[in-house]
Formats: sequence, C-alpha cells, structure tokens
Amino acid sequence: MKRAVLILLVVLTACQRPVDEPIRVTLAPGLEMTLPELHPTDGEIVAVQTITGTWKGQNFALQAHLVAMGTSLDLIALDPLGRRTMTIEWRDGRVRSVVAPWMPTPFTAEMMLAHFVLIYWQNNALRDAFSGDDIVFDEGKGHRRLLRGDQVIVAVDYAPSRAARGNGTAQLVNNLLDYKLSIQSKVQP
Repeated sequence: MKRAVLILLVVLTACQRPVDEPIRVTLAPGLEMTLPELHPTDGEIVAVQTITGTWKGQNFALQAHLVAMGTSLDLIALDPLGRRTMTIEWRDGRVRSVVAPWMPTPFTAEMMLAHFVLIYWQNNALRDAFSGDDIVFDEGKGHRRLLRGDQVIVAVDYAPSRAARGNGTAQLVNNLLDYKLSIQSKVQP
C-alpha cells in the first residue's frame, strides 16, 4: 500500500506543470529586463501601428496590428511588401512567436515586447522589471529615460504627449545597442 501511494505521488508530481521562469530580455550588455505580467485590460484594445527602426545600421519597416484583451496580447506585423514578418502571442506568462529570417538578428519577439513595455507601461511596472539599485527612471511630459548612473541607456520621446494614451508617435533609442525605433500608433475606436 505504501509503495502504491509513493508511486502515485511520483506520477502526480511528474505531471504537474512546472512554474514558468520569468521572461528575461537583454536590453544592453549587463542589463536584463524581466517582462512584467500582463494585467487585465478594460475591454479590448485594438491598434494599428507603423513601426520603423534601425538595428546596428540595418533598417526595417513594419505595419503592425495589435490586439490586447483581458490578459493576452497578439501582434501581427507585415513588411512593406505585405509579407508576414512577425507574429507574437503573449499570454499566460508565455510568448509564442515567429520572426521572419530577414529581420535583423538578434531581434526577437521578446525584444519587441520589452520595448513596447518601456514605451507604454506604467512606471511602477518598469521599476519592478529591473533588479539592482543602479537603474533610475526619469519621466516627464513627453519623455522617459532609463539611466544607469549618469548614462542614458534607453530614451523614449513622445509627440506631442501621452495625453491620448496609445495614440501618437513614440521614439525609442537604445544607446548601447545602436537601436532606434519609431512607432506611429492609432488606437481603433
């Protein structure tokens, strides 16, 4: 009987889903960001975004369709030729993605999500995404800065402001990775 209970416990333990590790993204040498959990949205958010960027001298452009509902976020991006460049599903603490081989390497879906978080998430979620006392956030009307000491690692500028949350233009510059991203976003009614 004891042996049967022990075998049952071993089988049930083996069938349990392990706790998922947090999703970590390297933003710069020696700087990792943990993607925060998605928090429930009030209703559905649907946005169309024109994204242009430069990664280490290589240019890219995307038209993205983003849907956030509940605790899920889906993004489908096409290049100027209409080819699917990126598909991202973020739900239940997991990211599933397909990134086309013509995108700059090591550009990943997780990197794209990390930059979206840096642009659009609230400051308290950002502070929790970084460990260490040397990371400082500076935020004012029309800008956000991620600093280590006196060095600006990531700069985000909003035009004209974030008064209409999610609408407008945001520009992100990662000074350590030679990476620039511009997002023109229109939230659908």
